[in-house]
Amino acid sequence: MKHVYEPLCQVDNSDQSISLSTGKYLCFIGDDDIVLPNIMQYVEYAINNNIDNLSQGHPIPYFWPSDKCPTGILYFTPSDGNVRYVSSQNQCINAYIRNGCCENPKDYMLPILYHGITRRQCIKDVRKETGHYVGGTSPDAYTSVTLAKYVKKQAITNDNYSIFGACPQSATALNLVGGHCGTLDDAPHLKNRGVYEWDHLIPKYYSVQTVWAESAITALRETGNQNADRLNLRKLFCLSYIHNRTIRNLIVKQTNICLLQNKVNRLSFWSLSIPMLMFMNVHILISRIIGRIKRDLKVNNVQSVDNVLDISDCVKYLC
Repeated sequence: MKHVYEPLCQVDNSDQSISLSTGKYLCFIGDDDIVLPNIMQYVEYAINNNIDNLSQGHPIPYFWPSDKCPTGILYFTPSDGNVRYVSSQNQCINAYIRNGCCENPKDYMLPILYHGITRRQCIKDVRKETGHYVGGTSPDAYTSVTLAKYVKKQAITNDNYSIFGACPQSATALNLVGGHCGTLDDAPHLKNRGVYEWDHLIPKYYSVQTVWAESAITALRETGNQNADRLNLRKLFCLSYIHNRTIRNLIVKQTNICLLQNKVNRLSFWSLSIPMLMFMNVHILISRIIGRIKRDLKVNNVQSVDNVLDISDCVKYLC
């Protein structure tokens, strides 16, 4: 182990952590997460089946006790034991670009370093090409996009070998309560980052969506992918506008500046974006209503456990 005295940004901290790890495979987790006792079974499965990246199809989230959730709560989906393989990383990457690179890479079946089981050689190949394991502003999005170039065999299991923790200070928890957005000066991802050149394709405001998109674009450029300029900026705008109500004026302002700087026809952009925004608003609303109905009728197979005060208790419950 190595203690680093100087303050590190999230990206540098992740990069140094990976450099200190050992073994043929690695699983990257946060300090509010935990792995289950069965994780070595899945490492052996990856080794025996020559898998470069193994991830979980139905992650288990645990919300640590907070003001909004005083006793903690655990959600999980009972496993059916199914394992599926991803046939084409190129298709996944292209779909991600067409949809603005502003959603969780997991939803596009991209390789996952965070809570994934990844062959070390793949992440070493990333460093050989880019000069680092992690870049951009979001380790999650950056590593998913870069690993897609080197992961040849990827599997997704419906079983679980880890728990995603969300403590009150985590990015996940802040995002749920609308506290994970603002100006770039307020971005925790850029704290202690030094001088950082934000990609010109991405509007300059801080949100989950722009951090993911900026990191993905950086990853595409650093791995020689020529499709970065095909990013769907309209989808990025719509999702950012819907999910970050407190900074909507800033989103519109910075998007306009971005359009001018990149010489994009603003009339065409806004005439197509407004109908898309209306459609997506309705779609998200209907999806939430359906999800709530399924939850109330208990037909979505997701189970919840209250009064779980510590993530170690989650392990005891699940195992």
